[in-house]
Amino acid sequence: MLLVVKTFALIFSLFFFAAASARDVRILVLNEVSSSKCDAKDVANVQGLYQIGLNGSELPFHAPFAWDECADGTLLTSLGQDILHSGMADRVIFMPVGVEGSHIEDWFAGGRAQEKLKLALHEAASNNMRFEYVLWNGALVDGPISASHYQINVQKILKVVKMSTAADKFIISKSISVGKEKFPRSVMHPWDPLVGRFAGPDLRVLGDAYRSDDGNFNLLGKRKLAELWLRSMQDADAESQRYQKESLLYYFKL
Repeated sequence: MLLVVKTFALIFSLFFFAAASARDVRILVLNEVSSSKCDAKDVANVQGLYQIGLNGSELPFHAPFAWDECADGTLLTSLGQDILHSGMADRVIFMPVGVEGSHIEDWFAGGRAQEKLKLALHEAASNNMRFEYVLWNGALVDGPISASHYQINVQKILKVVKMSTAADKFIISKSISVGKEKFPRSVMHPWDPLVGRFAGPDLRVLGDAYRSDDGNFNLLGKRKLAELWLRSMQDADAESQRYQKESLLYYFKL
């Protein structure tokens, strides 16, 4: 039994050594709320960063993006460069998905955002893509909605992704209400490594200094949010490894 445990431990360590090595990283980004007035600024090609095109092919990284013309190029550029500088990847391939003027209801059956998401996932599956990370990029939530109801809605949307394409880790930012009540952190998105779901950035920590007069993130806020996303991805990797190690040791202890 000891020999078996050591063998699996060796295989386990080799697996994660390979995972930690320089590699391509594919990231599906679901932008919960896209601007009602799409004014995404053009972002020139950035070395080491790429995007997935409408036919599933790999294209140079530039905004506006193929699957979300309103996606924030500044945020994704900062995140991609942070990932490269951290040594997590040699190349980062983004697939941002969203529609102009969308809200969370648009991500359900029949909604404009879900229709685009289904098409994007179909292309990803047809090209045998695997996403190392799926980011639910939350936003300021308008209108009366409870934390638990919002959480259920997000989980339903992510279930569509899980059933439609290969994805490793789902990282979910903690959205906040524009009203008086803010979503409690403990209620928003409980950590659940069993289904690969992990906590993302808490938007509440980015105060007025990181926002413009209209409440959206300014340049400083976008760069800070990119740092928080990278930290969440690294935390998810660490938690996932810890969970798998504990599960393996527990299994052989029985």
